[in-house]
Order: sequence, then C-alpha cells, then structure tokens
Amino acid sequence: MRKALSLGVIFITGLSSQVFAAAGYAKDGLEFSLVLIGFLLLVAGVLKGIDYLSKNRKMLVHRVKAFIKKKVTSLTRLPLHPEP
Repeated sequence: MRKALSLGVIFITGLSSQVFAAAGYAKDGLEFSLVLIGFLLLVAGVLKGIDYLSKNRKMLVHRVKAFIKKKVTSLTRLPLHPEP
C-alpha cells in the first residue's frame, strides 16, 4: 500500500508541472491529478472485481444456471399456437 501511495505522490508532484508546462495554464496540474486518480481507481476496480469473481465463482455459476433453467422452462410452457 505504501508503494502505491508513494508512486501516486511522485506522479502528482513530480510530473504534473512538467507535463502541462507548455500550455501555460495554472490549473493543468489539477487536471493531470484527476486523470491519474481516475486511472488508478479504474485499475483498483478491475483488480477488486477479479478478486470478487475468483472468491464467489461457484455461487455465481449456480445462480446463472438457475436463471437459465428458469427461463428455458418458462419458454417451453408457452403455447406454440395461441387460440383465437
């Protein structure tokens, strides 16, 4: 956790002034920080989602199978030719 936090601080403080220095806008460092934080949140979300799927795989497979079975049985009970 400390490595990730220190890496984020290095990116925010060390690279933000150099990346947007040519544009000349005072708030460009904030934009870079927001983009970086958004990217790190996206990566964390993907990793957390993979962890969730690996822990709950059996339950999720069982629920999907039950859902499909329920839909198939409801479709087979439909009349082929409805009476007028």
